Amino acid sequence: MSEPVSVNTIGWLGEFTDRQQESRFRAENLDNARKLVLVVSLSSLAATVLLAANDLVYKPNTLGMLTPRNIQAVMALGCCVLAWRATEWRTVYLSSWLLGISIIVTTTMIELSRPPDYLLHLGMDVLILMGVYIAIPSVSAQILINTGYTAVLLWMHYTVKEPAYEIAELTVPMTIFLANFIGLLMSALYNRAKRQFYARVEIERQIRQSLEAANQEVDQLSRLVPMCAVCKNVRDDEGFWQGVEKYMESLSGQRVSHGICPGCAKTLYGEEFAPPARGAD
Repeated sequence: MSEPVSVNTIGWLGEFTDRQQESRFRAENLDNARKLVLVVSLSSLAATVLLAANDLVYKPNTLGMLTPRNIQAVMALGCCVLAWRATEWRTVYLSSWLLGISIIVTTTMIELSRPPDYLLHLGMDVLILMGVYIAIPSVSAQILINTGYTAVLLWMHYTVKEPAYEIAELTVPMTIFLANFIGLLMSALYNRAKRQFYARVEIERQIRQSLEAANQEVDQLSRLVPMCAVCKNVRDDEGFWQGVEKYMESLSGQRVSHGICPGCAKTLYGEEFAPPARGAD
């Protein structure tokens, strides 16, 4: 039987503190994580293709934005293939990491190619931050990726960008930090709820296994017939002793007839009264 599990072994990041329990959870949720990364990768690929087509139609000379979009399309396609063929958790983990980092890098390249007073990308930045908290299966990895992306966004905001509105000096950082706070809180609570449910399922599974083992043991014990080693009487379920004939009749309704075997006949009456053995002439 597996080790006892508990719903109290979940850390503040929403992951099991017990490595074995976390490994079991990831193994059973591999298919769901793989499908999630696949859906996000396909969405990223579709969005990249649409944005690249928009750039070609309305801004045909913006090669600086088309190059990172092409890179992102290739990376998203590669992540789709990895997620589709993933049979291990580390493959899903790798594909989600590559997808998140590629989106952040290419988006940063595109934003650096835009005018300093261009702030319409803030909505896309928030969407990417929230997408990382949704698509990356590990909360610790979400924090690492979004911490780096937040640092890049703040660096561009205070050194590269020159917003036309003074209030943007306050609203842009507040929006970024609020997106991180809400995304991390939702991700931690969601992952905690999933693991609490899984822990309860494991507990119920262990209880069911214990009950099945106990039932098998009771079934085996119920098949044992307590018999006296001297007189061969049998003890029934009520504790009374009775002959084998009466016990069999009360148990199955079969009636017992009596005879004498060759060995007993020879012992009691001698050789001449013993019935012939099987196969004798």
